[in-house]
Amino acid sequence: MSPSSRAVTAADIIAVLALATLTILIRCCFRVAELQDGFGGAVANNQSLFMGLEGPMIFVAIAAITILHPAVCFGGRDQWRSTSRAAQRGRQGQTPEPKEVELLGPSRKAESHLSVSDEA
Repeated sequence: MSPSSRAVTAADIIAVLALATLTILIRCCFRVAELQDGFGGAVANNQSLFMGLEGPMIFVAIAAITILHPAVCFGGRDQWRSTSRAAQRGRQGQTPEPKEVELLGPSRKAESHLSVSDEA
């Protein structure tokens, strides 16, 4: 079931974070076992274990958090959209005039290319 087909709850976010934590923990345990006998050990030279427990664990963790991002649950998506719209307006030339900023004390003023807009 995709996140858009039903409301995403905090329990869903916790489950995804638990999955990500578990997969990273599995990878960490593998890395400890891999180097227990040094780089010449049997586990360190087993390519199939490496291919199964190294990359896929991180991939699963990142994919889970990306697909069910916490912003989906906590309403950050709408805030991101409004911020994105403000940025688009800024690209269309609707930004206020920049003001001078004192960077090095009262005697030195910032150059015009180092100014900050009033929006921030």
